[in-house]
Amino acid sequence: MNIVLYSNCAGIVIRTMFQNHPFTKGKFNISYFSNYENLHKTNIDNNHKQLLNKCDIFIYQPMNKNYDYSEYNIDNIRKYLKNECKIMKVNYYRTRAFWYENTYIPYIQYGKYSFHTTNGIFKDCINIKNKSDKKEVINFINNVQIDEKDFIKFFESELEKIKILDEKSDVKMYNFFKLNYNNNLLFFDPFHPTNIFFYEIFRQLVKQIHNHELPEKDLDFLNDPKIKDIEMTHWTIPILPLIKTILKLNYEDIVPCFSPECHPKRLYMNTYDNYYIRLSPNNFKNYLD
Repeated sequence: MNIVLYSNCAGIVIRTMFQNHPFTKGKFNISYFSNYENLHKTNIDNNHKQLLNKCDIFIYQPMNKNYDYSEYNIDNIRKYLKNECKIMKVNYYRTRAFWYENTYIPYIQYGKYSFHTTNGIFKDCINIKNKSDKKEVINFINNVQIDEKDFIKFFESELEKIKILDEKSDVKMYNFFKLNYNNNLLFFDPFHPTNIFFYEIFRQLVKQIHNHELPEKDLDFLNDPKIKDIEMTHWTIPILPLIKTILKLNYEDIVPCFSPECHPKRLYMNTYDNYYIRLSPNNFKNYLD
């Protein structure tokens, strides 16, 4: 059975899970090509056309915009699929739920390490820009003030957005998010879910494609190096301690930051270290030294 995934980089994670899980390994021929790298093109690549022609299951990510000029627009792609091809949608899941007012971006690159150009740190950190004394940074973070009622209202509105994303998706993640966010890190930053979140997407796809129920949790699989290595930690922003307290989040403070695919190596750090290096390139240098 031939499966084609057409999405952003999330498709790479889903493909890798299909290729390596004991139940799905060897059962499917899994191909992936990117939407964001191709939508600017007028004509579809011949290799992609061949994949679509042979496709039995086509899994794509709905887009907010229409790209009529491109054969990579979903309405145009459909004409290359077999009539009997099963078409499935997996939406682009993202949320700012844990990153309230994270709008301050001091700088975006140190050496070969870089930060996302729109994902910042908490806005009040502008008051300690260029601070090199780590104790002062820690003290500032521990005394951040956030109106709890305003934050809860914001958090609930972000939850509703996940429910809206579910409406255009054949997998449903709203209930999973609500049941699991307290005890599991589900997003590294507003745009990149963790493999725990992706595993649930994969699990639901397997159920719909093969009518087989995978375990709700599978830590052995998620800790497999082939799966662990593809975690999308490129732009990780650890969650503020105050946010963790308000939401009663019960997971480790140390999280993976950066990714070997884009940066020299993955670094494991807590919120204090991450905010410290975000304040100035000199702080990043001191941290690495």
